[in-house]
Amino acid sequence: MNNTEIKKSLFQPKTNKPHFLARLKMDSNYNEFKKIIKGIKKHPFGRSALSSTPIPKTLSQLRKNNIIPHSGNLESEIAWLVDSILENSELIQNYIELKEEYENLFLLNQYDKSEEILNKIEKELCFSIWSAENRLLLTEEKLGTESNWLLLDEYLKNIKDPLSKFLIEQSSKKAENKFSYVRYKNNFESIIDGTNESLHEYLCFKIIYPGYTGFQNFSFLINIESVSSIIDRYNLLMDILIELVPLGKKELLHSIVQDLSKKISKDIRVTQLLNLLTQEYTQLSLNNEIISVIDCYSKGEYLKCIKNTTSLLKTNPSIVELYVIYVKSIIEENLEFEPLNISENTDEILLKLYNIYSVNNEFSSSIEDILKISLKYFSFNFGKQLFGVISKEANLNSINNIHQLHYVLNSKFSNPKILNYISKLDVNIINKIISDLSKIDSVSAKINIAISQGKYTEITKLNNISAVKKELYYVKSLLNSSDSHLALGYLEKMISSDKYSIITKKELIEMLFNIYILEKDTEKALILYVDSFFENRNLVNRLSNNNLLDALKEHNHQITTIDLPIFFFIATPDIYEQYVKYDEFLESNDAERPTQLFSSEIKVFKPLK
Repeated sequence: MNNTEIKKSLFQPKTNKPHFLARLKMDSNYNEFKKIIKGIKKHPFGRSALSSTPIPKTLSQLRKNNIIPHSGNLESEIAWLVDSILENSELIQNYIELKEEYENLFLLNQYDKSEEILNKIEKELCFSIWSAENRLLLTEEKLGTESNWLLLDEYLKNIKDPLSKFLIEQSSKKAENKFSYVRYKNNFESIIDGTNESLHEYLCFKIIYPGYTGFQNFSFLINIESVSSIIDRYNLLMDILIELVPLGKKELLHSIVQDLSKKISKDIRVTQLLNLLTQEYTQLSLNNEIISVIDCYSKGEYLKCIKNTTSLLKTNPSIVELYVIYVKSIIEENLEFEPLNISENTDEILLKLYNIYSVNNEFSSSIEDILKISLKYFSFNFGKQLFGVISKEANLNSINNIHQLHYVLNSKFSNPKILNYISKLDVNIINKIISDLSKIDSVSAKINIAISQGKYTEITKLNNISAVKKELYYVKSLLNSSDSHLALGYLEKMISSDKYSIITKKELIEMLFNIYILEKDTEKALILYVDSFFENRNLVNRLSNNNLLDALKEHNHQITTIDLPIFFFIATPDIYEQYVKYDEFLESNDAERPTQLFSSEIKVFKPLK
């Protein structure tokens, strides 16, 4: 249907205009529908439907218009949304600048100045669910929970749209400091239990993204957001574009990002995606400063890292990589944690990360605390990055490494660690990233390229890197090479040494465990798991219990070590299954009662450290 026919149909009084527009969206791809939009705009209803109050100036105007019915076509739904975003690109540009300023001030506990920024966004740009969520968070931190509740009451009195009310009510609960991550998640799940599948996915994506994985119905998410504030539309679009990166949507993403980049230059995520998907390459402004710190860490120059990150965090509190490098550096130097006194927020995050990376007694509670912090801050790019960091340490399921992709694509610089997370992407994208990183004068980039390509001989040529670091990089690159079978011997030798930090030790255990599982050396995987658990139970949190359980089911030989019942006691809550494995262990050692083991020649004791 050409634009003239579209115009005639829209001006026909008998045409059900919302359903007609929905039908138009059903069969077109992204670029085709952009042309159809020109015809839709020739009718007042079409123009109104495309915009749908994108710039609400009062709370009552949030999601005021009716949604054009869902077409089920991802490409045309995105084209519909992108059109309104490009129409309001100047507003989006201003929002991006103000949002970054707001995030930095918030992390520095400068709440009065943060509030001034929020006021400016609502007065000069528009109201949004984003601004309401952040005002509730700011109120909670500045004045406490009762003030948060009072503000929520005010919002609920003034907002007409039921969905907006629900989103804002949940934002208020998320902000409450008394709610732990698990408690909030359980409460949220009980509330949305029974909603239809598509709405359930939308609510999870918008409210508690860190709690779920495997989102699929992106066309519905975009459709339901099409009448939201332009700020909310843009935020959702950018999150979904990152979700689409590993799903083989290169041509679609390429077209969208090219369109966005022409009018939205201030969002680093657009530049990150442009670098990923096109032949262009833009070196981000913060590269030199941050890359030099990463290079110091890659070389093992930890004292220098501590000094430089301490300085940089004062002016760049929203760069997650600086937190990670600082904390890991003090652990590598065997230093005790001391607050940097930059702000209460930054000190809290640094302390929790220190507890996690040092796998100390506060490990589990700190995982929980960081999950709550990242959930509260998930409207920040910082929050998305922080969750990407912690998701691996918390051993949360991630399809296609999507959590880690959020970590690197929400970053303010081109992080060479992206090569760790893109093994399942189109080979052309991988080669493009390698080509781009090769243009950066960076030791870290060279190391990550060599590791990703399995070029272990390139690691040996690198200078000015500590021997311990070089050994780690060498074995990592060996694992990705055609000679990966040689890695086993290196890892077994390395794991028996005491010269490695707890951070490196945990990496070595994980790599060796995965090789044992891959090579079906189940008994060695079992012993490694149990020995590591007794050394420090948090050393095994990233090891897959399920992989080892599956391997044990397929294991053809009898295992006579006490590691078998110990592992089942650790890994499964099923008391009967624990009993069966313990009984099997006794039987394999010709014992009817546990006391007979003391006279046995079988080694039944495990050392506790």
